Amino acid sequence: MATRIHNNVISGRIDCQTKGKITGELIIEGLDVPIKLELEGLPNPDLAGLQLHFRNPEPTIPLSQDLHPLQQGRSGDITASRKHPLLDVPIEDAWELGINGLHVPQRIANILYLEWFSEQNGRVVLEIAEAELEIGGPATWQMTQDEILGQQQDMLHSLEDFSDLLADSLEEDPPDPNDEDDDDAYPF
Repeated sequence: MATRIHNNVISGRIDCQTKGKITGELIIEGLDVPIKLELEGLPNPDLAGLQLHFRNPEPTIPLSQDLHPLQQGRSGDITASRKHPLLDVPIEDAWELGINGLHVPQRIANILYLEWFSEQNGRVVLEIAEAELEIGGPATWQMTQDEILGQQQDMLHSLEDFSDLLADSLEEDPPDPNDEDDDDAYPF
């Protein structure tokens, strides 16, 4: 399970100028101080050696879960160029068109996708469609083909390690679904 914060992030900055380190900060609706990022690993090639400033074009809401103010850990998928289809009509209209076998209007949009595995909150994902992006360059370094392959393997290993950790924690102390007073029953 992931902590998803796309509805809460107002803006942010990601710095990938030092090879092997990704730092930055996120401005979160309802929090007085920015969330700091200190991650080990490489971004995707589109952000290698660059800084990225972004703003969420969608309305935001206050964060309803605990997010540690210092996010330290391993990077996952860090990219400003993921592509994804978005609906061009309200979801209700898309549903009606779909069940009637009609074409559902959609377009391919650019997605800002930031994923990391923090020591404090586990897997955290920020996914913003059509974010306002400002990329600072020129790049201080570029990824080699070997680094690109290694980065992809690191992302898979980070996800596997997180999954193993999650499975181990559930095996050690499985939540009691009948215990209504247990606030820690579902820690994620």
